Amino acid sequence: MNDRFLTGNIWQSVAALLKKKCKYAAIAYVTSDTNITFGKGDILICDASDQAIKCGETSAAVLKRFLRSGAELYSCAGLHAKTLVTDDLAVLGSSNLSASSASNLIEAAIATWRFEQRSQIRAFIQELANISIPIDSAFVARISRIPVIQRKRHGTASKRLQNDRTANTWIVSTTPLSSTIEERESDLAEAGYNEAKTRITDLEDVSSIRWTGRSRFRSEAKVGDTIIELERNSKKNRCNVIQPRSIIYRQDHANWTRFYISTPESYRYFAWTQFQKELRESSLKDISVKTNRQLSKDEVLLMDRLWNEK
Repeated sequence: MNDRFLTGNIWQSVAALLKKKCKYAAIAYVTSDTNITFGKGDILICDASDQAIKCGETSAAVLKRFLRSGAELYSCAGLHAKTLVTDDLAVLGSSNLSASSASNLIEAAIATWRFEQRSQIRAFIQELANISIPIDSAFVARISRIPVIQRKRHGTASKRLQNDRTANTWIVSTTPLSSTIEERESDLAEAGYNEAKTRITDLEDVSSIRWTGRSRFRSEAKVGDTIIELERNSKKNRCNVIQPRSIIYRQDHANWTRFYISTPESYRYFAWTQFQKELRESSLKDISVKTNRQLSKDEVLLMDRLWNEK
């Protein structure tokens, strides 16, 4: 399964992904159990220091409910991480377990099913538990007596973002533009390039792909999608397969669409013959030098391994 980018009410989205399995979490501040609860077999590490309780950043009442349900709880002063892992899912992001994170603040997180990340996060939580203070009934009774001083709440975001953004990966075959097209559309291309440049860092550059016709790629590809480009050069009879890159700007015209792509200063690529070998070894099929289509979720995972292992 592909990694998934989440925003909006992060924990509501995570709850929909969770199966009935044990949860291990390190979440800095906890004041709500509306979307995610912890019980028998679960581990939660949070900042339940006196200062966090006093400021209302963590709720003694919520921790008491988790403890009564059988969860294993720990307090780690200074904790700022927000991560959760099960045996098949890991989430890493910005959101505390609170009502304000759910409804007022603009949050973001990545949900991943990759075993390497799950293992690393699980190890991190275990190491964190080893240096944290166990929360038992006596601990909860003591912090329940701390007066809570309501601090000034965060401002409410003026706009909400789409909750779950699904990005696609496309593999597309390109050829050099003719000099006639480049000259005729130079002003528009420059305007698009300048706009795209505002969306990258100093360590990146911008390249573009011009597309015509009524293909799915032209109609559906959007900012945030990934492109693997099969860059063909008919004069030299060769094809370079350029590493996955992100669409950062889309420029639509009646007769064409230009996709502007962030490109590292030093990017990786395969020569086509080498890429064919890698495809065979990765069990990737139905890809030729003229392929133009969206990759399936399984193909994205295989392609990800191909490039990460290069």
